[in-house]
Amino acid sequence: MAFPAWGQDIVCPKPVENADKNKEEGRRYFQLGDTYFNLKNYDLSIKAFSCVLTLVPYSVVARYKLAQSYDALGQTAQALEHYRWVMAIQAEEYRELQQQAQKRVNELSASTSANAATPTTVPDTASQNASPYAGAHDANATGAAPQPQTPVPASLAVTSRWWFWAGAGATVVLAGMTTYMGLQTLQTRDRWESEWNPADRDELKTSRMLTDVLLAATLATAAVWGVQVWKAQGSAQVQGQVDARAWHFSPACASGGCALTLTVHF
Repeated sequence: MAFPAWGQDIVCPKPVENADKNKEEGRRYFQLGDTYFNLKNYDLSIKAFSCVLTLVPYSVVARYKLAQSYDALGQTAQALEHYRWVMAIQAEEYRELQQQAQKRVNELSASTSANAATPTTVPDTASQNASPYAGAHDANATGAAPQPQTPVPASLAVTSRWWFWAGAGATVVLAGMTTYMGLQTLQTRDRWESEWNPADRDELKTSRMLTDVLLAATLATAAVWGVQVWKAQGSAQVQGQVDARAWHFSPACASGGCALTLTVHF
C-alpha cells in the first residue's frame, strides 16, 4: 500500500473475508494514522484510524488513538464516545490504556461542566507511543465506531433458541393428544354404563391407561421445558437484562377427567 502524500485524501479499503489480510492492511493504516498524528494532521489521522476500525473493529489501541485525534481537534463529544468504548473493554492487558482514557474523560467532563471556553489540549505524548495495533477482546464490536453493547432483551435470547419452540411444540402436541384420549375415554365410559358391553369395558381400561400415560408425558415435557426457560431467565437477570416473561402450567384431575392449562407470556 502506497501512503498518500500530505494533504491527499485517504481511501479506506473494504474488509475481505480473510481476517489475516484485514489485520495486515489494518497495521499499515495504523502506521499511517500514527504518522499523521505525530505530524499533528489530525483530520487525516482520524480517517486512517477509522479505516483500521473498518478492517478490524476490535482494535482497542486504534480506538484510543482515534479518540486522541478527535480530542486534539477539540471535538469533545466524539472523543468521549471512543474513550468510553476503550474503558468498557474487559481485558487486563489494556488496563494502563483504560486508566489514561478514564483520566482524560474526567478532565473533559469537568471542562464541559464548567463550560470552558478554551479548546481541549492534546493528550500526554507518552500515551501516543502505545503499542501499535493490538487484537482485541470485544468481538461483539462492529462498524467504525461501536459503543459497548446494550444487553439483548432476555425474551429475544430465549425465544430464538431451538429448544424453546421444540419444547413448546412438544408440550402442545402432547396436551392435544391427552385431551383427545380423555374425550375418547369419556365416550367409552358412557357407552359402557348404558350398554354394559364387555368389549367397551376393555376399551375403557385401555383408554384410561393411554390417557394417564399421555398426561404424564405432557407434564414431564412441560416441566423440563419450563425448567429450561426458568434457567435462561435466571441467566439473563444475572447479566442485568430485563425480562417481563412469566410461565406456568396447571394440571387438574377430577372424576370426570383431567385437564392441563399451560400459560406463557413473552
